[in-house]
Amino acid sequence: MAESEGASLLSQTEASSAQGPRSRRRVVPDRSDKRIYRQHNNVFEEDPPLKSIFLALFLFSVGTIMLTLGICVLTGVIDADKHWPEAGWKNQAISFIVLGSISFLPGSYVTWIAYQSFKGTPGYSYKLIPGAED
Repeated sequence: MAESEGASLLSQTEASSAQGPRSRRRVVPDRSDKRIYRQHNNVFEEDPPLKSIFLALFLFSVGTIMLTLGICVLTGVIDADKHWPEAGWKNQAISFIVLGSISFLPGSYVTWIAYQSFKGTPGYSYKLIPGAED
């Protein structure tokens, strides 16, 4: 009697695993028609301008570092005059802040556009990146 219960339980398990609660197959469109493939699989509509994006990431990171250093030296968090008293770091901190903001602003702008375009946010496209025509 125990064997018959085990056999019926096994057959029920096999039947349920064959059908499964959600046994729908995913149909992948033919890749030869790129328009349909891109539409269904959220692939880039146009190729991202990698050169412009890497330049923007470089400007963003250099600007962030320069702004952080300039603000830390100016506010006294980093006491650069203690280590290099003849350099006059307080005066140079303002130039770090200016150059950091000059590189941070365009870098962050293009990085934001590239990120939103990659996510597929409506209204954003790689064509909005300045200098992306290269």
